[in-house]
Amino acid sequence: MDHEEDEESVVGLVPRLRFQHESGKALACCCFSTDGGYVMVGSDDRCVRLFNPSRPDPVTPSAPLLIKTYDGGHGYGVTDVAIASGNSRFATCGGDRAAFYWDVGSGEVVRRLKGHNEGINAVAFSDDGALLLSGSADRSVRIFDLRSQGSTPVQILDEARDAVMSIVVHGHEITVAGMDGVVRCYDARVGETYVDDVGEAMTGVSVTHDNECVLTMCLDDSVRLLDKRSGRQLNAYYGHKHSSYHMRGDLSCDDAHIVMGSEDGGVYAYDFLSAEVAKEWPNAHKGAVTAVRSSPKAFLLASTGHDGALQIYGEPRR
Repeated sequence: MDHEEDEESVVGLVPRLRFQHESGKALACCCFSTDGGYVMVGSDDRCVRLFNPSRPDPVTPSAPLLIKTYDGGHGYGVTDVAIASGNSRFATCGGDRAAFYWDVGSGEVVRRLKGHNEGINAVAFSDDGALLLSGSADRSVRIFDLRSQGSTPVQILDEARDAVMSIVVHGHEITVAGMDGVVRCYDARVGETYVDDVGEAMTGVSVTHDNECVLTMCLDDSVRLLDKRSGRQLNAYYGHKHSSYHMRGDLSCDDAHIVMGSEDGGVYAYDFLSAEVAKEWPNAHKGAVTAVRSSPKAFLLASTGHDGALQIYGEPRR
């Protein structure tokens, strides 16, 4: 599909920079900083790596600039990573049954936040960075107050009937999705919970920038768009393969496209309104894609995969 506007959307992006893990260890997750200037990647090698996605590495110009590697915290592979606003702290999780709260500059673990009985699949910060939320295979979400010196949760959300796989925080609302096929939105301001039964196990969730719609990554080869309040399905996106692995997709910075990986190694961009495949990057990875994330500030994408690769998609060189 060739449109004039493609150059000003994710559809116009091309693979630009690529990092390859030296041992081929799977890269399980990635995320952009809130300003879009950095990408963090979590790996099966128990490390987290910080990249500048817009600058090539001086030693390996085909790769993004590797700024720092963080290790020594996890005893298991890293399953999720989140960067707090301000970019000075980040959080990770894995099979350790604790969330790790790190200092970006020193590379030290500031705090280990405990309380889960099984491995943790997801972490997310509140908008102001004061709270950290973790979602686990033990079917709970635990909320930690980072302003205190304690390492135990101040609140536990335990309504899920199966593993919690993904958490998104938007203002005063917490959106949770997991293997029980139910999206739960907790409105902390009014103390209400909205429950939408999707009917399919989910490994990822996102929300539109206006916070009106929820995007779910389902294990039936679909991404579904739901009205947040009514639960009504507004759209469904098919074309990728997703039936076995923990995978996360995203919305583009302008909410015009949904980006999602595939277990056959492809990366897809779907038109938000028509649900058509607007762009496909075939064979972006050798094997299943674990995450596709969009910069919140620009037309810039990152994907990670079981092949140990981080792929950055940017605007074509002029």
